Amino acid sequence: YATYLQLERHEMFNISGPITVPFMSLNHKAHPHRCAIMDELVRREMHKDAYISWHEPDADWHWQHWFPRKLEVDNYGQDPNKNPNSYQWSETFEKVMSNSFMSLITESTMTSPFLTEKTFQQIFYKRPFLSFSTAKVYAELDKLGFKRYDEVFDYSFDDVEDDIQRGKMIIDEVEKIIGQDYEALTKKLRPKLEYNCKRALEIVADKSYIPDEVKLAVKWDPNFNSTYRKICAVTTYQEDQKKSKT
Repeated sequence: YATYLQLERHEMFNISGPITVPFMSLNHKAHPHRCAIMDELVRREMHKDAYISWHEPDADWHWQHWFPRKLEVDNYGQDPNKNPNSYQWSETFEKVMSNSFMSLITESTMTSPFLTEKTFQQIFYKRPFLSFSTAKVYAELDKLGFKRYDEVFDYSFDDVEDDIQRGKMIIDEVEKIIGQDYEALTKKLRPKLEYNCKRALEIVADKSYIPDEVKLAVKWDPNFNSTYRKICAVTTYQEDQKKSKT
């Protein structure tokens, strides 16, 4: 719901290609699991073939292959009034989204299978992605009715408990698509990209998916109550649209 509302407030990108770059990976906070992924990407020299952002070069991490520096795919870090983590429209960022085949997502937490806007933005934008989160996180997406892009990726990493090993296995899957025909891969995945976006919209329109914890939080947090009302307004509008079409 939060991601849907966020995207509704901004212009949608014209993601039309041509696709010439294998992947993008956006990193704001230098969490340890993100440092490990970045170090491994540099070890394999995969960072040379991608759009990558890195906003905290002074991270406390035992780097083995990378000498950290600030990386940006847009100029958000130069403007203190803009959130460097946002997907607000710009010509540069539209090009990054349009010209890259997939997103390698380093999620916010490694303590629970909780996916944030980083993953769901890709679903709404109908882009392939691999998310580095906890083990079994894709099993959670399966429960929600989303389909895996297993025509291209091997998801055996989802059963691996060790974070470092799982991260390297995810990078293996990204590495193997480098140099392939990205337009052809996108065409192959198009039915599932469309399906997953539709499935996300179905969840947004279904109030039964609002967790009881959220409903309880509404009673205690006035700010959350505002978000909840927006969610209900969206779902009510979509329900009315369905009825009118019927």
